[in-house]
Amino acid sequence: MLRLRPPRPDDEAAFLAGHEQMAAEDFTFGLQLEPGMPWQDYLCRLADSTAGVNLPDGWVGSTFLVNAGSIRVIESCGGKLDSVRPARPGTPALRRYWID
Repeated sequence: MLRLRPPRPDDEAAFLAGHEQMAAEDFTFGLQLEPGMPWQDYLCRLADSTAGVNLPDGWVGSTFLVNAGSIRVIESCGGKLDSVRPARPGTPALRRYWID
């Protein structure tokens, strides 16, 4: 089973590495994540968005979820490995999957 959940404090390194990789490809992964923003501030911003409070003008509430699945879970749900890319030092490599 694929499990989705909000980002947590211990997701910081992997999330930021993914955000950086996607930004290099002109894709915004961490919506409303500002350069240099402390991780806890970003988590608070996501919680506000889920609650529909303190939103930027023109925005509506939303919930941002991340995949908590392991490689085994992703692949058993049909995920096809696209590529493995090096991440920042001290963080695991980024595995990119296609899921139909």
